[in-house]
Amino acid sequence: MKTSDHNQSESGRIVRAAGVVGSATVLSRILGLVRDAVLAFLYGATPAADAFFVAFRIPNLMRQLLGEGALAAAFIPVYTDIRDREGQDEANRFSAGVFSLLSSTLLVLTLLGIIFAPQVVRVIAYGFEPSGDIYSLTVQLVRWMFPYMLLVCVAALMMGILNAHMHFLTPALAPALLNVSIIFFALAVSQNLEKPILGIAWGVLVGGLLQILVQWPPLLRRGIVPWPRLKMFTPGVRRLGIMMGPAVLGVAVYQVNILIDTLIASFLPSGSITYLWYGNRMMQFPLGVFGIALATAALPTLSQQVSE
Repeated sequence: MKTSDHNQSESGRIVRAAGVVGSATVLSRILGLVRDAVLAFLYGATPAADAFFVAFRIPNLMRQLLGEGALAAAFIPVYTDIRDREGQDEANRFSAGVFSLLSSTLLVLTLLGIIFAPQVVRVIAYGFEPSGDIYSLTVQLVRWMFPYMLLVCVAALMMGILNAHMHFLTPALAPALLNVSIIFFALAVSQNLEKPILGIAWGVLVGGLLQILVQWPPLLRRGIVPWPRLKMFTPGVRRLGIMMGPAVLGVAVYQVNILIDTLIASFLPSGSITYLWYGNRMMQFPLGVFGIALATAALPTLSQQVSE
């Protein structure tokens, strides 16, 4: 009976957590639809919109590879196991090592991305003529938005720590702040600029920063804020790297398909990349609300059961 009651309790906790994550995800996805509607109204399927969505693809790719997707899938099981077996202090050292390694790696990648932005754009949008205005605008947008990769990956790490401690509401609401920021900058800032689409890029940066700031208080209250440390390559970090390999490979397959779609669309008439972006966004809506919500809620509990 005790085992049955325990299983029912765990199942109920997963369902409640999935409800919290699902509700917050619905809010974020609705705001995402509003964001896309605002951008479609202001910019339509124009060369400026194509340039923005190409530039936005790049940090989103790295976010999936190194942030929310692969990192969360590998981080939470390792963090939970270390906490349960070796104590919270050791888990804090592990998360600090991951934070230090992740942030330093992404800082280098961000600097390289800013420096080699023209070459990056040629790789993913070869159909853009290097002497054309859309190409130069895309390069400019890439340079503005590359730091978003660093911000959102750090936010994803914070999200993983909070989820491992069964706190789901704040991390689930954090992505909504990106949409709020873009909507605000689109309506209140961008129209006053010589190149209005640059205001949307600024909104992306501020949105990434807000995702970190909103998760800081609950981490601080629990004393689990990941601070930088020099000793990064702990056994836990090495174990995390091994576990991330298959997850990165799985995420990369889908993201490579998206990049190939973008590459092909860059040869098509103006607006094709924008149409592709909006179509993909509609397809992702049910996946985010149902599939990701359940997976996010179940992973910490399953990780704890494996550790026990």
